[in-house]
Amino acid sequence: MFRKHTRTKTDDDSAILSAPLELRGVAEEEDDHQGSGRRVRKVIHDLGSRVHATFTFTSRGMMDSMESESDWTEDFRVRRRRFSGDCSSEKAFAIDVSIPSNPFFRYYCEIDEMQFETMKQKQNLSVNLNGFYLAFKESLVSCKTRESANVMVFTMNGTDGMGTLACLEDLGHKHVETLRIDFVPYTEREIQERVQLEYREMAKTLYGEEEEYAAPFAAPRRR
Repeated sequence: MFRKHTRTKTDDDSAILSAPLELRGVAEEEDDHQGSGRRVRKVIHDLGSRVHATFTFTSRGMMDSMESESDWTEDFRVRRRRFSGDCSSEKAFAIDVSIPSNPFFRYYCEIDEMQFETMKQKQNLSVNLNGFYLAFKESLVSCKTRESANVMVFTMNGTDGMGTLACLEDLGHKHVETLRIDFVPYTEREIQERVQLEYREMAKTLYGEEEEYAAPFAAPRRR
């Protein structure tokens, strides 16, 4: 059951989408060449098959005509990340990326009008901020419904911990990158706080809101 929400002028819109994600890692390795000494090079490693990822959106002043698969869910207040104090733009959106099977995989990004102008020039984009926001959501839906033709790749940098999400379209003879977004990893403290909050929400759902249990096995059995 979804909770109905009455929006006010100060509310941020929130939505959750899911899509398959390919994980890759970038690591620095040394090559020992005879006569030329050691040389450091970056190597991309495929970290396995596709995983199921959750994308949580928080938007401000954005037009959104798409329907997400679970708008205003019971736990959106836990999963949603609020905008930082530096993000003062009237139009902006934030994205959280997490993997349900791995609670320690958590990245986020915030994109406002100023940041988007830099992205627009680097990626030669032909849309505005709102168009980019909708195009990314459409890419997520395409990756889920047409998995063979659309691929979402998340690359983690082993040196600085940053992550990059690339949307690729399979043209048959090559993959073409359509969108690219840089992500920042959660800090260890933020991950611990998020896991604790989500655990409490899960415990309340399973055992009720009468008491807060430290662990499922601490709950008395119901007859």
